[in-house]
Amino acid sequence: MKTSDNGPCWPRSHNTFCLMALLFAATFCAYGQGNVFKHIRYNGGTFYTKVRPNDWHNQLTVTSDVITFKLHDDQEIQILSKLVTSLSYGEDSNHLYFIGIQYTSPKGEKAGLLVQGDKHNYRAMLEALQSVTDLPIAVNDTNRATIPLGLKTTPNVTGDLPTGAKSAAQLEAEAKATQYGNVSITSDPQDADVLVDGTYVGITPASMDLIVGTHSVRISRRGYSDWSREINVFVRSKLTLSAILDKQK
Repeated sequence: MKTSDNGPCWPRSHNTFCLMALLFAATFCAYGQGNVFKHIRYNGGTFYTKVRPNDWHNQLTVTSDVITFKLHDDQEIQILSKLVTSLSYGEDSNHLYFIGIQYTSPKGEKAGLLVQGDKHNYRAMLEALQSVTDLPIAVNDTNRATIPLGLKTTPNVTGDLPTGAKSAAQLEAEAKATQYGNVSITSDPQDADVLVDGTYVGITPASMDLIVGTHSVRISRRGYSDWSREINVFVRSKLTLSAILDKQK
């Protein structure tokens, strides 16, 4: 091995190998951090939020283990990649790109998430979701041409957009017409699961807007007995729930 004033002089082939190794390591680290998409709309799903459907300031992060959707109000939902049951895609006449994710919650409940990407990120979102779930994407014949090459697809038997997909104008009008009340929930101990009408919506402490009407609330934490209440939500009401959980014997 030759040396110089600056230290060892490795053969050119060794330098090339080192460069390739560094590039591989950088790629591996970037993948480990997940694919992050920051220009996303929330168009429907099985959890409650006060974020409007025309708000783009939401974030989707896709890793090999978890798909995380963080809303503009800091509400967050995590979907285990292995529990995703189906993926779907559709584009409407206004060139809005809808992606549906159907999954099973850790408690065995069926759930769904419908998001909207833009023309710059929807293809990468589809690629990332399929890479971690290994599921085909349900798509109708009209939209098949806009799916990235190499992705596995399956026919959308209904020919419709992913379940729940509506135009931004329709969703905004419906949101304005819907009446809500606010519910704040705390628990002792904290960090307990909150389920509203059987759907997981986050952990305590939590604050959410619920549609006016009757709802069932259950607070659950491992090692403790469940706490549940049936509540009535009124227009612009503010309700506070404090759950004291008893340790299981």
